[in-house]
Amino acid sequence: MKKLKRFFTDKKFIYGSGSAVTLAGFIAIAILVNVIVGVLSDKFTLKADLTESKIYELTEQTIEIVKNINEKTDLVLIEVSGNEDMLKHELLMRYVNLNSNLSLKIYDPVKDPSKVQRYQTLGSSISPGTIVVDNGENFKVISSSELYSYNPMSGANDQFNAENKITTAITSLSKRADIKVAFTEGHGEKSSTAMQQLLKEDNIEFETVSTLSEGFSESFDAFVIISPKADFTADEIEAVDSYLKKGKSIQVYLDFNAPPLPRLESYLSDLGISIGGNIIFEGDTKRIAYNTPLCFVPIVKSHPITTAIVNNNLNLLVYQAMEVSPIWEEKNYVKVETLLTSSDKSMANDRQGQSARGPFSVAVIATRYNNDNKNEGKIFVAGTSEILNDEFTMMNKDFILGSVNWQIDETEPMNIRPKSLSPARLDMRQQDIKLWSLVFAIFLPIIVLAAGLITWLRRRHL
Repeated sequence: MKKLKRFFTDKKFIYGSGSAVTLAGFIAIAILVNVIVGVLSDKFTLKADLTESKIYELTEQTIEIVKNINEKTDLVLIEVSGNEDMLKHELLMRYVNLNSNLSLKIYDPVKDPSKVQRYQTLGSSISPGTIVVDNGENFKVISSSELYSYNPMSGANDQFNAENKITTAITSLSKRADIKVAFTEGHGEKSSTAMQQLLKEDNIEFETVSTLSEGFSESFDAFVIISPKADFTADEIEAVDSYLKKGKSIQVYLDFNAPPLPRLESYLSDLGISIGGNIIFEGDTKRIAYNTPLCFVPIVKSHPITTAIVNNNLNLLVYQAMEVSPIWEEKNYVKVETLLTSSDKSMANDRQGQSARGPFSVAVIATRYNNDNKNEGKIFVAGTSEILNDEFTMMNKDFILGSVNWQIDETEPMNIRPKSLSPARLDMRQQDIKLWSLVFAIFLPIIVLAAGLITWLRRRHL
């Protein structure tokens, strides 16, 4: 009995049993916390984003848009089993956790080819890494390459632009369904399958209309005129003016090598827009693309159309551009704003053969108002139709769609910055390296040895 009593009163038993109880309690609490977290994580985002650029954290703009979704929407990730992208998984789950109307579906193109092919559109293919936003009636495909953009600081495509693309796709699906755009014909206009495809992907309907016989119908929200080779008639110009006064919009893409269009150019002049007729050669080597001064990265001016482009340091490309410049800033209830320019190192020859130095305006937008200061239509004019070239579509996509959407209903492009995936560099001076070498090689080992010695001495006296 005395031995048993001595056993239970022994310091080793007391300390040992206390440790065992503590360990058991810790394990029980850990299990309970894991169960609670497992239950809550299905409904809430409980993970903290500790990455430097907050790769997983959604902006307030996205949160507000996603929380207002009131129709069932699938976020579909196309990927091959065994080759999962946890970065995309985590980001998409953060969308899903914001609204019960959203759900995440993952389709394997090898195991579920029929489900994947459903999202394949003409002239495009669905590859692993693609994200699709599908609300049951329409869907928006975001290719894997669109999720990343070029980072001039690192010289690599390590800018993660997924949030911008996904949120833009969600907004695109929720826009009013009756938006219609018409492409004019009958004046030798160019066709642009690239622009038409962009409009289709943005859920904007389009048709081709002969304005010579059908005029400018108010059933369309905007008309697009691409590089006409013949001038518009006086009746058509009058119809254009009437169309704009109804609050509608027009886009005009002109080329330097087109024949003179006196009636159209005169009308644009009345709206404060001058057509130079010259071709611009960029002189800034940092802006020249494809080793030709005719192809360059323009300077993007601040405007609601270009806000997201400017803030996110995105680049555009123009080719064989001529000067299209504002005659005034605001006059006769018409406000003219410059959107794109060449650099001050650019050169151009005017129609008289005289050389001039830039910068030259490449694209402008004029907004008409009435006496009550209400909008009476907007007209966008660019000095090149090559901005719609298939080869440049991916770079110019945000600008093209941004101008159309802003003209129709003043919708601004998403202003969500891409996030860098490259780790930040820690630049250290030589003396800093020596200091930290002493800390890790000498001081830390001494502290660890001292702590171990103190623990050993304490246990000897138990």
